Amino acid sequence: QLRLWGYNFAFIPVELISAVYDQFLSEQDQARKGQFHTPMHLASSIVSQIWDDPEVLGPRIRTKGKFLDPACGSGIFLVCLFKRLCGQWRHGKAKRSIRWDSLRSFIDRLCGWDIDASAVRVAAFSLYVALLEEAHPPDIRNLMRRGNLLPRLWGATLREADFFRMEASPEYDVVIGNPPWLDSDPASAGWCKRQRLPVPNKQAAWGFFWKALRHLKKDGRIAFLLPGMSFLHTHSKEALKARSLLLQSARVRRIVNYADLRRQLFGTAVQPAALFIASLNPDTEPYEFDYWVPKASPSSSATRLVSINEADKKRLNTVMIEKDPLEFKKRMWMTGPESKLFRYLSTYPRLRAKVAQFGRSYAGQDNEPEPQWMIGQGFKPVPKDRLEDAGYERTRSEAVAAIPFLPAKSFRIVTPDLEALVPRRDKTVHRRGFEKGFDGPRVLISQGIGNRRLKAAYSETPFTFQHAIQAIIFPDANRESAKLLAALLNSKLLFWYVFHSTSSIGSERPKVHQDQLLDLPFPAPEETPESPRSLSAAKELIALIDGAPGKLNDPMQPPNLLDQMLDEVDRLACDYFALTKREMLVVEETWEYVVPALQPGPSKSPRIWEQPSAEKRREYAQVLTSSLDDWTEADSRVSVALVASNHDLAVLRLRLCSTQDWVEYTEEPNEVGKLLADVARESNTELPGNIHQVSNLRMYAGDDMYMVKPNSMR
Repeated sequence: QLRLWGYNFAFIPVELISAVYDQFLSEQDQARKGQFHTPMHLASSIVSQIWDDPEVLGPRIRTKGKFLDPACGSGIFLVCLFKRLCGQWRHGKAKRSIRWDSLRSFIDRLCGWDIDASAVRVAAFSLYVALLEEAHPPDIRNLMRRGNLLPRLWGATLREADFFRMEASPEYDVVIGNPPWLDSDPASAGWCKRQRLPVPNKQAAWGFFWKALRHLKKDGRIAFLLPGMSFLHTHSKEALKARSLLLQSARVRRIVNYADLRRQLFGTAVQPAALFIASLNPDTEPYEFDYWVPKASPSSSATRLVSINEADKKRLNTVMIEKDPLEFKKRMWMTGPESKLFRYLSTYPRLRAKVAQFGRSYAGQDNEPEPQWMIGQGFKPVPKDRLEDAGYERTRSEAVAAIPFLPAKSFRIVTPDLEALVPRRDKTVHRRGFEKGFDGPRVLISQGIGNRRLKAAYSETPFTFQHAIQAIIFPDANRESAKLLAALLNSKLLFWYVFHSTSSIGSERPKVHQDQLLDLPFPAPEETPESPRSLSAAKELIALIDGAPGKLNDPMQPPNLLDQMLDEVDRLACDYFALTKREMLVVEETWEYVVPALQPGPSKSPRIWEQPSAEKRREYAQVLTSSLDDWTEADSRVSVALVASNHDLAVLRLRLCSTQDWVEYTEEPNEVGKLLADVARESNTELPGNIHQVSNLRMYAGDDMYMVKPNSMR
């Protein structure tokens, strides 16, 4: 301690200490333990989320409350809380120097547990550094003379302890942290089993949330950074049960879904993160809560600030979540036009109404007669590392050894490339899979996403495939339905629907599972509102599939032939589903701009962040004008002009005028340019937790309306 006295503790960044600790853990150990380093700015953001909002944290908790991080790691959350306690004291006392006894009282209110003893020791050291940074030098000299400089943390407020072995007494006002995201954790699963609580996939974070509720005082709060897929997007039966119970047992105050910032926050994490702020729920009545879905932006990497547009601040209620398990995913990217189009497509009959699942029928779960259309996955091989494992389940498949095999990497959309295929030599497989799908008229669909499309093909040629590919078989009489489905599945439109309706695309690894595939709309032509238009499109789509093998295998065809075919598929799919031009624009813009911008890495700069070109500004104005024409009277129109812009903001003037006075879109960037700096300063506000709100403003003056918006493609 005497040697450290000569050092200025203001120059030891506490996040550096956390980073040093992380060097002791290899990435493999972190993944095994479900541990990922929480960046300092993110931990500070989470603390700010609860601290800066008086509706979340009342004055009693701020001045006297007791805090617990049940998986404290290197203590980053405790250090952030300590700094907030110091800042509050200074604000209330209007003094800079904090007395030693006050600093000691702050430290005594911060508790941390972890099963890793070395982590707890680093947490203690981190708090000691934070304490000494705040200490007044005369206080330290007096304490040094007494020989009692630092309070005891190890074994007192900071303990090597298993959260699930600690007595669950309601003595904490705030339980905060980033618990391990570990699948199949025995301690968490065992405790949940004894308490008869659901724990989807044995995800440890569920156990931490359930048990944290037992440690809360009546008016306490939980602020946990949790795995977003398990808590928000997965919709297995157990996950839905757990989510429903969470909304009943706890009163959620706010959820911040960081899915789009996954690579910017945790570069090595597969799962997206979500912040849950909740309290105990005193009743079972439905309630509302904030749902924020900030998107990646240049500022996320450059300034450590999270920017959020007004459109990304939602207000949900528990009834909506109970009614639609996909509400959290849909609200990530849907605005009014997307929501309207999605509801329209959802009115059509679903594919599952015509297709049975092989697994359910095989297991005897379907009591109805075997239908004519059925879906199933290919065979599952025995992994190389399990070949010598006598206990690993295996069986034999004659088809796999006798029929040519199509590798997943050789899968081609529209129609598969079947040249040079040979059977696998080994009959031994883990599961035989859906062997009826190896021959006859069928549509093959890959679980993976390719080039922002589903990957589907039609074939009648015999070949086998692995479980990453699924097949829908059809009787001979329904060949045309199969070809139509194969074509539509490759369209931008159905990918757009899948993007909004599936849990993984834009959240985790982009895959489309069997249940999600069967939820796609697939009406017959006569079931659409424009049957002749749909029937005509269907005939062209079927003809395209019929002609694809000869054309795609012809070396004399242009190299971009497949792209040309897909462009035609896109046009015809919009005709088949009877979409308007504006609805087609909604699909096109999502496909062209939004999807390529999902979860960008630190070095990526998507087109959606760019400033719009003059051509794009004019196009925007034309769409805006034509949309507003539907609302104005016959002798009136709305003219649009750009009247000011800078790097951050643009101001559009919308003027209601007579049809005689209407003019095309113009740009007059001098009218109110001097106001932009003031507007930017007043409209862009700081929200709790390093979150920067970008506001959209509308100002009215007579027959003019001024729209102030961010100057970016989004």
